Amino acid sequence: MTEAPALDRAALYRVLDRYLAALRARDAARVRWAPRAVHVENNVVLVPGDGLWGTVTALGDYELRFADTRTGEVGFFGAVTETRDTSPFGLRLKVDAQGAILEAEVIIVRAADSGLRFPEPRFENKPALNAILPEGSRTSRARMRALANGYFDTLQLNDGTLHTQFWDSCNRVENGVQTTNNPDLALLPSARLGCAEQFRLGVYRYDDRLRARRFPLIDVERGLVLAAGFIDHCGRLGSYSLTDGRTVESPIRRPHSFYLLELFRIRDEKLEQIEAVFITVPYHMPSPFEQNEDRTMSKIIYHLVQHDGGWAYRVDETFSETFPSYESARQAAERAAREQALPGEATVISYEDKQGHWHQERVAGNDRPEPEVEG
Repeated sequence: MTEAPALDRAALYRVLDRYLAALRARDAARVRWAPRAVHVENNVVLVPGDGLWGTVTALGDYELRFADTRTGEVGFFGAVTETRDTSPFGLRLKVDAQGAILEAEVIIVRAADSGLRFPEPRFENKPALNAILPEGSRTSRARMRALANGYFDTLQLNDGTLHTQFWDSCNRVENGVQTTNNPDLALLPSARLGCAEQFRLGVYRYDDRLRARRFPLIDVERGLVLAAGFIDHCGRLGSYSLTDGRTVESPIRRPHSFYLLELFRIRDEKLEQIEAVFITVPYHMPSPFEQNEDRTMSKIIYHLVQHDGGWAYRVDETFSETFPSYESARQAAERAAREQALPGEATVISYEDKQGHWHQERVAGNDRPEPEVEG
């Protein structure tokens, strides 16, 4: 059986337009849903037609759309009104080759429900996010994903180290409010600084973990990466030092998580513009899409084996150095296991995911895999 060709950008935009028209009409039956389609609003699985479908009264004029023809994904950032309240609104649709919707992921940042309220959101078009990039300024899909993931690595336990690259002019808009190069935002004193300057100072040390990261949509022509995930806050950090020596107080003193959709514009391998919508959810709340995530830590087993005329420990197919005796090899394996599991300071750890792939990741002191020594 010949596989149907993937939809092009225009076809994906038509699916998006039909979805938005159906939403305006409060009629989910107008949408072509695939069998067993997944409909998620604010990280909760709902029956299509529930939630926003029953309360929407208008969609705003602000429209930012983007598509990935390789993965069949189309995204949208805008504003939605429910009677009196207008809220930032993010949408991701995964579409099959026949134009049916497989997944709909929606975030509505309702101020009445928000733990962190940004004042006076503005919904304005940004030229950088809408422009088609010249061929010479485009970046490969793999590199775009790495730069977006590097942003999350930079934000996680932010210590002043940059794991991605920024244009000096880079700006970030969160929930309709510019949170960089904006000295008028009293809510966040660091908002007067640029993207890279904030991170070099280590402002966001209280962001313990960027979890359940997904990069479902990469629009190479526009230089856009849509990412999703969670920022976990344990709330334990009190005062901490910035890299310039100043001591500041963490604004976050309770356990909770942020659930986000974040869009990155990448030009010439640097981040140029960032736009995000996020909401507060219960601490460590899981994702309905968790089965698709590939960065979930699993148990690490150190197997003691005879090797090269002595003893070694093996993890997956990788052997340690050879030790003269079983006991010395076991002591080395137990020491390595303790180092992987030991809570305390943030550190870089190695771990194996469910597919057997190895990763290195900088993690919080209370976030470790489960090591075990066998043999």
